[in-house]
Amino acid sequence: MTDRAKYLLSSEVAALFEVSSRTPPRWVNEGKISSLKTPGGHNRYPVEEIEALIRDHYTESYAGKKLREMAAMIDRRQCDELWAAAHGPGAADKDQ
Repeated sequence: MTDRAKYLLSSEVAALFEVSSRTPPRWVNEGKISSLKTPGGHNRYPVEEIEALIRDHYTESYAGKKLREMAAMIDRRQCDELWAAAHGPGAADKDQ
């Protein structure tokens, strides 16, 4: 797993918990989860913490579904990054 794959975006965390994208930063302020700040001031959330929160928040069967969604998000992001590295930024937009 790359370093970027070890962290989730606010929008990804929000989608997993079906909440507003403003909620994950609020959870950081409330001490429920931690985040890493990017140089641009954006939050990145450790996958391990989000996985633990999912396991605590949901029933076992639903947690499994949410963990699979999280893995798919990370895989999609890695595929997008590989595509951009191979074809240059914006190459995917030209194909459409």
